[in-house]
Amino acid sequence: MNKRNASLIALLEAFQDKQSWIWSLMNDDQRNRSGKIDDWASKDHLAHANFWTDRVIAQLKIALGEETPERLGDFTKTNEETFVLFKDHSWQKLQLWSEQVHNQLLEALASIPAEDLEDPERFEWTNHRPLWNQVVFTGVYHRIQHACDTLTLCDKAEHVMEIQEQFSQMMEALDDSPEWRGNTQYNLACYYALDGNLEAALETIQAALGLNPKLIEWSKQDSDLDSLRELPEFQALYEQ
Repeated sequence: MNKRNASLIALLEAFQDKQSWIWSLMNDDQRNRSGKIDDWASKDHLAHANFWTDRVIAQLKIALGEETPERLGDFTKTNEETFVLFKDHSWQKLQLWSEQVHNQLLEALASIPAEDLEDPERFEWTNHRPLWNQVVFTGVYHRIQHACDTLTLCDKAEHVMEIQEQFSQMMEALDDSPEWRGNTQYNLACYYALDGNLEAALETIQAALGLNPKLIEWSKQDSDLDSLRELPEFQALYEQ
């Protein structure tokens, strides 16, 4: 197995271990509480993460078959439809689904050629980005956010920063290109800003924009960074 596929599989295994640990902290009430479409419970976060990870698996399988994946419409509508579809499912059923998509994702990654993961122009539907970026974003980063939301819902928020920092470092280590490293640090800066850790957010966003200047224009409108907008130190980043 080549290095890229192996490193992705190792990262996914690490996430699965962390997710299982998070599940072990939860009691039955926290697992089984029903949410609302605008106030998700833990099992709604799990169903949502499963749905999107399942789509990545479909993309990998389609890549092997040279087909074009179905394009989804409005993401908000898709997420609302997913909530309605799975809101009455039991935690046990959703946990089993999560374990299944994990195993299927590993199987797909073990089969797909490295060049299909690496070439940003290999598939038109990846928008000029390598397919492995999508695997990491949806298969790990996106799921980490919902796992951390679950910790907060279960009054275990003290673990969130450690997990965010741990997986940010692991994702950054996948590739040494400035663009990729900037992307991962940018996402961590957004977490810090949303969490109110403004000093860490400023330091990290400065590093991120230095590594990947393509993010500068987006950072000017990204609502995740709104807590930094009025700070002179943040404004100074755009004067350099």
